[in-house]
Amino acid sequence: LDGPTLSEQAASVPAQDRCFDPAQFQPLKNEPGGTILGATSLGAMVLRHTDFRTLAGPYHRNSNGNLAWIEAMTGKPDTARAIMQREKATILAICPTGADEADFLADSPQGFLGKLLAGEAFPWLQPGEPAGGGALRFWRVKI
Repeated sequence: LDGPTLSEQAASVPAQDRCFDPAQFQPLKNEPGGTILGATSLGAMVLRHTDFRTLAGPYHRNSNGNLAWIEAMTGKPDTARAIMQREKATILAICPTGADEADFLADSPQGFLGKLLAGEAFPWLQPGEPAGGGALRFWRVKI
């Protein structure tokens, strides 16, 4: 495999930039509970610091939730929307400096994640207010 390991990636940026700072999840406490579609690396933080359930997480027996995350981010926007609707996602959470996101952007720069991070707006996503200075971004899913 080419490229840095997950440990090397994690050590290369501060916790706040990796979205592992608990304060970054504070804005989600103001949202009604539901289901978050977000990076596998965010799964444990979502469970620990919010009242949400999460589709993806760093758990080897969670293949369906992890595949939903991968397919949504690397696919076309219509595919992402259909997955969020199927999985009843109420929040989309992205860590632009995260390992998953870096991999998806490298593999599928024109996929949904690439378009979202390039600033493309989607009528079925409403941006949330991020915690001050943090990298974590989230959108309310309105489907």
